Amino acid sequence: LHLGHQCLLQYVAAKARERNGLAGVLTFREHPQRILHPEKGPSLITAGLFKMFLLKEFGTDICFWLPFTKATAKIAAEVFVEKWLVKKLRIREVCLGYNAHFGHDRTGDGKLMRKLASQYGFAFEEIQPITVQNDFVSSTRIRNLIEKGDLETAAACLGRKFSILAEVIRGEGRGQSLGYPTANLNLKSDVMPPHGVYAVAVRILELEMRTDKKARREELLIHKKGEWHHGVLNYGIRPTFKTKGKPPKAVAETFLMDFKGDLYGRHLEVAFADYLRPEQVFKDTDALKKQVEADVKRARRCLRGLSKKSFTKVAD
Repeated sequence: LHLGHQCLLQYVAAKARERNGLAGVLTFREHPQRILHPEKGPSLITAGLFKMFLLKEFGTDICFWLPFTKATAKIAAEVFVEKWLVKKLRIREVCLGYNAHFGHDRTGDGKLMRKLASQYGFAFEEIQPITVQNDFVSSTRIRNLIEKGDLETAAACLGRKFSILAEVIRGEGRGQSLGYPTANLNLKSDVMPPHGVYAVAVRILELEMRTDKKARREELLIHKKGEWHHGVLNYGIRPTFKTKGKPPKAVAETFLMDFKGDLYGRHLEVAFADYLRPEQVFKDTDALKKQVEADVKRARRCLRGLSKKSFTKVAD
């Protein structure tokens, strides 16, 4: 949900208040390209549950979270507008991003929507593109920036620090033995920056998706948004503790400064503030512990001047 999405959401929320209606978003559970071309479908930047949380944070009242199938892809744009938007949802106004396409063969765009708006009597608005550093903001661009480690430009495109949702799972307890207990993370995002050590901000999110099967509806309940804690995250294959005979697998673990409590089974939002160093092999645990101490001190310095708004800011 980058700056372009946020501008669209703010416009929709404002118009919904004017019309005494609901600000709604229609999107798909699956990325269409992952269904149509699974071999080259893009990685997901934001997990489904986290996306619902962010949509709610940005003022969305209701989300039509449709399944995408190969049959869906064959629906003509005109049929989709008439059947879903006009007859089923009874929309008063539709807003599209500047480069949005929908329907069979991607024939649905701003030009067609203006024609259909006139035909069916609803208002239509097309949001203009947002640029950062003289280039358009897009999910593809942000994905590439994160994967190559340019977190500063990615944050500028997102309007906030890049963050992920993760569930805390049990690990091997090595951090505890070093004096820096870490939370081992089951990542809910496909997109991650390069392996290395990062200064991060972390907060506990208590989210629940309550399902009403009869009404075919889900409701996101936000029970808690915890305070931000400064931390250090290591993402990589942990080469110092490499196990013989086992192929290396990238894992993520984070140490929360000035925090005491049990995190097992809880969801954390982890926001990346700065890259500290690459992964490296240490000769023994004493050398590793000394480096972790240095990482924590450096992370404190990196995070000290950042406001909480830099992690949760909504576009103006």
